[in-house]
Amino acid sequence: MAHCAGCGREVFGGAEWCAQCYQSTIERPLPEPMVRRRTRWARSATSFGPFGRVAWTVVLLIPVAVLIYFACRYPGRPRTGVVLGLVLWIGLMSWPLRDIWKVVSIPVRPSAPEMTPSPRSRA
Repeated sequence: MAHCAGCGREVFGGAEWCAQCYQSTIERPLPEPMVRRRTRWARSATSFGPFGRVAWTVVLLIPVAVLIYFACRYPGRPRTGVVLGLVLWIGLMSWPLRDIWKVVSIPVRPSAPEMTPSPRSRA
């Protein structure tokens, strides 16, 4: 009679699962651990690629350029609103930029085994 490796209970009739702890009784090889690479420049399921990251960064910097332009264009007028808008925009812009430029973990495909030529027999 076979016993479960998890709880020690007897397993009857060649069952594939233990009736008490639901552990598999079939020996299966463990899968190879997945090798992952951390990068900011690769595209993943939850992030942009390099083009999308740079494009969204430029889109977020356009209002900053406009606010700086108006701050320099009208030096005699009170610039409180422009400076306040600039400080608020830069403060609020840090949140999306953090998400846009976050480091992602990408699985690395194992390289193909090198093919070694078989030695030729000489006749």
